[in-house]
Amino acid sequence: MNKKMNLAKTLPILMLSLLMGCAAEVVPTTSYYLLNSSQTTPPAKVQKDKIVILKVLELPEYLNQAQLVMQMADHQLHYAHFQMWAEPLKAGLTKALVADLNGAQQTIQFLPDRRNNRLNDNPQLHVQIDFFHASSDSKVTLAGNYWYEGKESKTEAPTPFYIQRNLQQDGYPHSVSQMRALVERLATQIVVESRGQRH
Repeated sequence: MNKKMNLAKTLPILMLSLLMGCAAEVVPTTSYYLLNSSQTTPPAKVQKDKIVILKVLELPEYLNQAQLVMQMADHQLHYAHFQMWAEPLKAGLTKALVADLNGAQQTIQFLPDRRNNRLNDNPQLHVQIDFFHASSDSKVTLAGNYWYEGKESKTEAPTPFYIQRNLQQDGYPHSVSQMRALVERLATQIVVESRGQRH
């Protein structure tokens, strides 16, 4: 009888301590990242014929979401639960690429594509992204195609790009900073190859 009474008194205390232990479990905090965190100064006024509109096309479905992506194997992706983009990746990528294209040369002014753009008759630089993520083998990759299109000129054949960089540290903050560096390398590649085509 005493054993039953002792058990009846002990059981609620044991249950309460278990519940408190679960409640005290640390929940990870969510981190948010900007691909383009630097403020760019508004461009000086340029002639309309020196403006090119940048159009980053719709991203693949697996990139078109808030979570950061990591490739674990050839056909396996992992979505981070607590590592998120602070803005849509397409918007961040467009801002970063515009800033880097304008920083890599002073001849042409690149502007982001806007709805109801009054510059629709200006040449356009189309960028299609196929891969843009970190991988479990400590690399970040940016791959796709780009091409110029003008209202009066023929559309150029797409130029493929595949840019990769090794990660020197663990963690998502380092991955994001290296992804940002890949965008800068793409901008430099576009500017250099475009100059070569004009000569």
